Amino acid sequence: MAEHFIDTIKEKGHNLVAKIQDNLSTVSDTTGTLAKQKLLQTLISSGVVQSEHIRHALQIGTNN
Repeated sequence: MAEHFIDTIKEKGHNLVAKIQDNLSTVSDTTGTLAKQKLLQTLISSGVVQSEHIRHALQIGTNN
């Protein structure tokens, strides 16, 4: 009986750790995406990158 209880607690602990790791990964991915978006917006608003550059780069990517 005690072993079953301990196994159940371990399983729930492993599941909790897995959920936390998944959530942290999602937050990290979102943070990275937002940082890239902010950088792109800054480059576009400062005139360093123009929409035609992006269009051209996308066309190159689809042709390869």
